[in-house]
Amino acid sequence: MTALLSSPAAVLTGDGRLDFFATDSVGAVWHMRQNAPHGPFGPWESLGGEVRDPCAIQNQDGRIELFAIEADTGAVLNGRQSVPGSGTRR
Repeated sequence: MTALLSSPAAVLTGDGRLDFFATDSVGAVWHMRQNAPHGPFGPWESLGGEVRDPCAIQNQDGRIELFAIEADTGAVLNGRQSVPGSGTRR
């Protein structure tokens, strides 16, 4: 894993776990999920992309949504989980 450059964006899920998102030196998004509430975290995993300033929220139906700014165009990008508690989608 490369060094993370952005401050991590954190979101508390409905089941009490934390998810973190950050970007590396080339703008790829990295994600780390807590295994259980108040428990240890799993490994960082790359979600790819070329973005900056990630921000994560939990929407009304419990899915995590990730927003970020595309590095080249400045467009706001959005990705969300397909179901609450599942792996993230880009």
